[in-house]
Amino acid sequence: MNFDEYADSYLRDLQIQEHTYKYFVSNRDYFIKYKIDLLTSYIDIQPKSILDFGCGIGLSLPYLLNNFPKANISATDISESSLSIV
Repeated sequence: MNFDEYADSYLRDLQIQEHTYKYFVSNRDYFIKYKIDLLTSYIDIQPKSILDFGCGIGLSLPYLLNNFPKANISATDISESSLSIV
């Protein structure tokens, strides 16, 4: 799959699909925040660095920055187009 083809339309595609998850949650970021909060609950230390491997367009980055404010956070993805949006 060539993720570069989807980078520009990813957020728009999520908005189009909003009706499918509106039944469960009112905010699409709910699941992104939930994953980072869950990660935070599993570790007992504040990491010095974090690598978000496969970050896509970086939707998790604000939550990583919030939950790990002292960490040096890096992000990477195979899609150069996605990284240009981050």
